[in-house]
Amino acid sequence: MDAILGRYRVRINDTGLALTHPAGISFDITANEALAFLDFLESHQQTLIATQADAGSQEEGMSSTKNIQITCSGARSR
Repeated sequence: MDAILGRYRVRINDTGLALTHPAGISFDITANEALAFLDFLESHQQTLIATQADAGSQEEGMSSTKNIQITCSGARSR
């Protein structure tokens, strides 16, 4: 499965995921690293939401919601 998160393309692969910036910088993240990062994000979710709300209130005329596009390129398994 591929997703576009802001400027980044995220692709799930056999070993984990790849995070790629349009400038060509790419990070190959193992499944264990991705799950650890997910745990980190979940434990700091309220802080991130507050940060997003603060940034949104400072940007006049701009939406604080980012465009997220997800396309399926294969079967998903767990």
